[in-house]
Amino acid sequence: MTLGDAPPLVDTGLHAPPVDPTELEGFPSAAPPEEVHRLTTHTEPWHYAGYEEAATHEGGRFDLPLPDGTCYAGATLDGCLVEKVLRGGVIVVPEERLEELWHAIAPVTGPMDLADMAARAAGGYGINGEVHTTLDYSQTRPWAEKFFLIDRNGIRYKARGDAAQEEVSIAFFGENGDHSAPPGVGDAVVTQLNVTVAKYLLRGRGIRVIPAATKVLTGPVPAKP
Repeated sequence: MTLGDAPPLVDTGLHAPPVDPTELEGFPSAAPPEEVHRLTTHTEPWHYAGYEEAATHEGGRFDLPLPDGTCYAGATLDGCLVEKVLRGGVIVVPEERLEELWHAIAPVTGPMDLADMAARAAGGYGINGEVHTTLDYSQTRPWAEKFFLIDRNGIRYKARGDAAQEEVSIAFFGENGDHSAPPGVGDAVVTQLNVTVAKYLLRGRGIRVIPAATKVLTGPVPAKP
């Protein structure tokens, strides 16, 4: 197998994908989890986002170029919290941040073909741990595009904010702006995030949740008698 004409990227050791996407047809696949979780600031559980410029740091790790897009989920609520609120080295989370989130849980009801970026054999294709952690998305998004071209449903990878690198995230491929569930995923149940449970999970990671600001009613000072 060759890796095309693209040389390895010196700063991370992460190779670029092969020019010919069919060279990735033997890339390791992952079995899906029993259910998937999403945290959003609205009640619509699914949304796929694409990008116009690959070099931007905005958006997600495995975003696809427009008109296609990517929807991110986790195998557990814990993993979703890591990706949603602990990005950028956060060690203190305001309780208001948790109160604004909606939690969607959906069962996996059918087969799906996920490229497994966490598989040991992925190293033979030029993948290393940087694919889960680098903030230079111009190095990770080309891999998503190549997998999309060979009809993979998405990518399985590790959550960057999880210091133990145990939590699994999934990037599902679809059409930019679409609100349909990914193939093989059933109807989602959407509820407001249970803040008590979220605080418990975050405390287990050494993250401090600061209470919501106390609202103080103000008005004219009563005259002294």
